[in-house]
Amino acid sequence: MQQEADVLICLEEQIREKCEATVQKAESEAAAMRKKAQSDAAQIVADARARAEAKFTQIRLRCKSQAALEAGQLLTRVKAEAVSESIKLAGSRLENVQTSPRYKFALAKFLSEALEALKPSSGPFRIIARREDESTLKDLLSHQRVNASIDPSGIFSGGLEIVDEKGHMRVVNTFESRLRQGFEAISDRVRKVLHV
Repeated sequence: MQQEADVLICLEEQIREKCEATVQKAESEAAAMRKKAQSDAAQIVADARARAEAKFTQIRLRCKSQAALEAGQLLTRVKAEAVSESIKLAGSRLENVQTSPRYKFALAKFLSEALEALKPSSGPFRIIARREDESTLKDLLSHQRVNASIDPSGIFSGGLEIVDEKGHMRVVNTFESRLRQGFEAISDRVRKVLHV
């Protein structure tokens, strides 16, 4: 009987030791799982925070870029409108130029430039001008060796157009054409300066 009791005590001790070892192992595994879960949770939170910050940075940069683009477009539009208004104002003042004593000098220069552009052709040419400029042009042509007729049907503010009679070449040298060229040149410069 003693022997049976000793065996039972021994079995009890072994079971207790196994239970304690199992409990310790379970506690150790649970602690490791808790530690890994906390580490994973911290990593998930850090990743989410990093993604949120990156997205916020992207949104901020996009908003800043959009604002800069809109400001540039507005500035370009304002400058283009200012240039356009200046050109309109210059066009409206052309009528005053025609009565100026300097107009005859300008007309002579326009004629000279147009004839130079048509070289080496010697004519015959048709000079289209305003009716008011017909006598001035006849006077200017009398001092040059040019085979030209004057067509007083021009409906521009001043200047002239010259066409060779064969219709191959045409030179437009009017106030409007010069204003248009000036506007295009200024617009190109504005675009280059503003990088648009």
